[in-house]
Amino acid sequence: MSMHPSTGVPRREGGQIVRAGAMLFVGLLASRLLGVGRDVVISAQFGTSGDLDLYIAAFRIPDLIFTLISGGALGSALVPVFARAWNGGADGDPPDPDYLDHLARAVLTAVTLIASAGALTAMVFAPYLVEIVGAGFSPDARLRLVGLVRLMLVQPIFLGAGEVLTRYLNVRGHFAVTAFAPAVYTLAIMVGAAVLGPILGTTGLALGVVAGAIGFLVIQLVASLRLGISRSPHLA
Repeated sequence: MSMHPSTGVPRREGGQIVRAGAMLFVGLLASRLLGVGRDVVISAQFGTSGDLDLYIAAFRIPDLIFTLISGGALGSALVPVFARAWNGGADGDPPDPDYLDHLARAVLTAVTLIASAGALTAMVFAPYLVEIVGAGFSPDARLRLVGLVRLMLVQPIFLGAGEVLTRYLNVRGHFAVTAFAPAVYTLAIMVGAAVLGPILGTTGLALGVVAGAIGFLVIQLVASLRLGISRSPHLA
């Protein structure tokens, strides 16, 4: 393998890094642009109405569960763990896909179970949680808020599982799907607002959130299955 004359980095590895960086940049740009489009569509559909305030309040609960269980710190921590598993557990060892797949299955199962437990608990206690996030709403609006919260509580389950697969695919060097998965999530919300919003109101917007979370997971799950990760869940 030839070396780059100025950096000493192998040409093949250097090219892979450049392509991965470019792919991530394009995916991030697409997601940001779609995010602007989503906000424009939502504003055009709902304006500054009380319905939009209702949706924003309802979204806080599933978003908080996702952040606490599988967002931020966990996602960052998985990269070095998966990278070490890919190396067979010791520096200098050849790549070990079986070891990484085994670990990824265990983490995926654990995160899915924990997120499901958190979502189910929040569904049961949704009327009480609404008292916190919907303190300024009328009793009728709070009833609607409970329904929206319960509908969107599947979001952290799919997003959490998808975040695990994002780290798995990145360690395996497959950046295209992970780069554009957030754009799928954002696009689904925009479509929900534009297509379902006029018919179902904020329920259509919430359905867009659910569809986007499912899409975020599914496209990465398909890519992971093609790499050989088992369909069957494992905890150990």
